[in-house]
Amino acid sequence: MKQALLPTLPAWQILLLGIFFLTVPLVAQAGDLKLKAGVSQTLLVLPLSGTSIMGGYATDGLLFWDVSKNQQEVTLTKHSLSGSGETTYLGVTGNTSVTFDAWELGYFVTWKFGEYEIGPGISYGVAETTETENTTGDPSPFFTATDIHYGTGLIRISTSILGLNCDANFGTFGGLLGGSFLCGF
Repeated sequence: MKQALLPTLPAWQILLLGIFFLTVPLVAQAGDLKLKAGVSQTLLVLPLSGTSIMGGYATDGLLFWDVSKNQQEVTLTKHSLSGSGETTYLGVTGNTSVTFDAWELGYFVTWKFGEYEIGPGISYGVAETTETENTTGDPSPFFTATDIHYGTGLIRISTSILGLNCDANFGTFGGLLGGSFLCGF
């Protein structure tokens, strides 16, 4: 029997540790609390769509490093996605329904270009997938799984629309290419 090199922690403990270590430098920083909600969509295999909510803290100037005229932000996002349809996997075709729920801890650095802020981000997510319908064997590359850990690179474009601060994020959800559009204050 193989022994794990590192102890396995539940997802909520990993996220709390991440939030603690990423927000410690924020204590001395002036900045803005953010709360946003919106929609998310994946594009590969079986398209999944749903809602996302995000809480974050953004500061100008020095956070982890000082880059002229940038904004740095730490976020915690909850994604709830689902989809159903016909898929083919290893030559077998059938119908499947999938739900994907994830908590994602992110860090972004953006620069202002006119009315837009654009920049890269990284995130660490913990997800769960569930197949609720499955015909003809298992035609889907999705499998019911808990405690899926993933990291991803992101691109963010932010602007104000009708007085709301909105973010368009492009990246992956545990390997599924997609994005989210969130607005709030």
